[in-house]
Amino acid sequence: MSNVFTSYYALSPYWVDLLGLTYNAGRHNGYSHLAVDDETKTVPPMLFDYRGGVYLGRDRQVAEALVAALKFQLYNMKQEDIDESLFEDTFVSRIYGVCGFQLPKCSPTHASTFEIVPSKLENEDIFVMDWQSAHPWPCGLWFPLEIFAELYLASLRVALKKNTDMPAGVKAAGTGSRSWPTRWHALYIDRGTFFSGYYTTPLYVLEQAAHPSKSDSAKNIEGLISMGYTEADATILQKSDILGIKAWILQFLSEPQYPGASNYDLNELPRNEYHPYNPPQWIAPIEPGSLSGLELWLTTETPTPVSDGHTGLLLDKNYFAAFEACSIAPHGWYGFSPNPVFRDQTKTWLAEQKMSGRERVRHYSIPIIDVDEVAAADHVIQSLAEATHRPLFFRGQTKPYWVAREAAIRQLLFGADETREPSLQTADARAKLNYEDFHPVLQFLLQDHMYAVNGEDNLLSTNYAWKRLATGAASSWDIGVMAIAQHYGIPTHGLDITESWKVALWFATNKYCATDGAKAWYEELSDQHRQTPRESWPVIYVFCPLTSTLESSIRHINPLGQLGVDALRAARQKAHFFTGGQGAGTNRLAEALICILRLKPGKWSSGLTFAGLFPNSTEDHVYGYMLDLKKRYASGPYASFFSRIVEYICQPR
Repeated sequence: MSNVFTSYYALSPYWVDLLGLTYNAGRHNGYSHLAVDDETKTVPPMLFDYRGGVYLGRDRQVAEALVAALKFQLYNMKQEDIDESLFEDTFVSRIYGVCGFQLPKCSPTHASTFEIVPSKLENEDIFVMDWQSAHPWPCGLWFPLEIFAELYLASLRVALKKNTDMPAGVKAAGTGSRSWPTRWHALYIDRGTFFSGYYTTPLYVLEQAAHPSKSDSAKNIEGLISMGYTEADATILQKSDILGIKAWILQFLSEPQYPGASNYDLNELPRNEYHPYNPPQWIAPIEPGSLSGLELWLTTETPTPVSDGHTGLLLDKNYFAAFEACSIAPHGWYGFSPNPVFRDQTKTWLAEQKMSGRERVRHYSIPIIDVDEVAAADHVIQSLAEATHRPLFFRGQTKPYWVAREAAIRQLLFGADETREPSLQTADARAKLNYEDFHPVLQFLLQDHMYAVNGEDNLLSTNYAWKRLATGAASSWDIGVMAIAQHYGIPTHGLDITESWKVALWFATNKYCATDGAKAWYEELSDQHRQTPRESWPVIYVFCPLTSTLESSIRHINPLGQLGVDALRAARQKAHFFTGGQGAGTNRLAEALICILRLKPGKWSSGLTFAGLFPNSTEDHVYGYMLDLKKRYASGPYASFFSRIVEYICQPR
C-alpha cells in the first residue's frame, strides 16, 4: 500500500480543523487547537496539537488489537509524499491566505501518544483511544482513525451476531470486504471479521500475497516456475490472468470453527469452490433440483486437488477465485460438463425465451437473447424483472469484449476451449493505473469545491454536513468521489451502470469517438457499422445482484448532491456505480450478469439525445469543475489521471 494514499487520506478532512477553530477564534473545541490571527482571521503555518477520542468497543482485547493496527498505519505515513501544489489556488486557501509552500516539514506522527481509556456510554463500560499528536497544518488524522475503527468494530459485531449496536450505514452496505471502495476499507472490515474467529484467514493476507504477481508479470512467471510449472506453462497462465501464490500462504489456512463450511477458510472466499451441479472433472455431479439454498453448499465436500507435484495456490484475478495448484489439463474447475447451469431465479423465465447462445461467468451460464426491436427488448426485460423480483441494472456497449484466456487455460477452468467469458473489467485495470493513489487527491479537491459551491457564508454548516457524510460507516463520501471520477472519465476500480435500459440502449447504439487530447463525441451506429458477425453485435448487459455482497456493491452514484456537489450528468443517465473491483477481482461485475441482449442490425431509437444525457459545463457545474482541474493539473504527479477527464465536443463535420 503506497504511503501517498495514507498521507492524502489524512489530508482530505483538513478543513474540519481549520473551519471549526477559525469560527471559534482559536478556542479549544475538543478536537484541536490553532492560534488564529485576530486581525486577519488567518491561520499561520505551524504545528497544532490534536487530541481526540476514538471509540474502541466494549472488549479490552478488541481495543488493544485495533489500536495496534491504527498505530502501525499512522507510523507508516510520510509527509514528504504530499504534493504541496494541491494547496495552492483552492477556495479555502484564498479565503484564509495559506499557501502550500508555507507548510512546515514535520512527520504527521511526531510526538504521537496513544492510550486506551475506560469510559462510559449510556451507563455501559466502553473503551476509547485517547490520543494526541502534533501535525503540520492542514493534516488531520482523526478522519481515517474514526472511520476505520468503526468499520473494524462493525464487521466484528456482525460476525459475532451482535448487530444491535451496528451503525445503520453498515447495515445498509453490508460487511463483505469486497463491497467497499478501497483496500483500506476492506482491510479493516477483514481485520474485524478475522478477530471474531468466524474466519481463519482474512482476505487481505491473500491480497498482499498476490500483489507482487499481479503488479509484475515477470515476477508472476518466476513465481509460477518456483511452484513447479514449466516456463511455457507459467507464460500461458500469466497471459490468462492466473496468478501464482507460493506455498507459504497455506500455513495461514486452517479449518474454521463453525459447522458446514469447511472450505471457507479465506474469509468470504472459499478455496477450491465449485458448483455441485457441475463440478470439476473428478467429482460426480449432484442431480439438479435435488438440493436447494444453503443445503446445496453445506452438503458438498471439498474437492481433492490434482496437484501433480505443484505447490501453492492459483488465483484467477478476474474473480478472486483461489484453487490449489494443479497440472494444466481439462479439469474444469468452474464446471467440467458442457451442460449449462443457469441461475435458479431465471429457469422458469428462460423456458419462455428463445436463447441464441450462452457465455460463462465462473460456475454459471449467461443466456444470450437476440432482439430486433425496442418492443421485443422491453418485453424480455419486463418479464425478467417479474421473474427475479429484484431491481435490474444495465450497461450498453457497441460491441462485447471477452476475457483473454489461452485455450489450455479455458480447458483447465471449463473443460472446453470454446468457452467465452464476458469481460467487464474495471477501468483502472484496463488502463493499468492504480486509482487508489489518486482517490484522496480528488477527495481533497472535491471537498474544496463543495465549500465554494455553498459559499463563504455557509462554510461552517457545509462543513458539519460534510462531516456527517464523510465519517458514516457506509462510506458514502468515498463512494461519491469515486463515482464522480469514473463518470467524468478518470479510471477507477468501479464501473458505471444504469437503472434505465433505454439509457443502456443509447450507449449500445452510439459509438464513442475520441481524439488524443481526451476530447470526445458520439456517433450513431449506421446499418453499415452493424453489418458485422453476430457475436460482435451491440449488447445490453443485464445485471441482477443475487448475493448480498453484489447487492451491497451497487451504490447510488450521486450521494454528494446533498452537499451541493450535484453531478447532473449522473442524474440524467439514471446512473449507479458498481464498486469493489479493487485488487484481484477486476471482473467482479460480470458475476452479477443474468442475461445478455444482443441487438440485431436495424434502426434502434431510445428516445434519448446526447444533449439530454450529457449536459454542458454550464448546466453541470461538477463537469465544469472537472474540466478546470484537467487544465490546472495538466502537468505534475497526477497528470496521468487528470488528463483522462473527457471534454465532450460537437460531432466533427
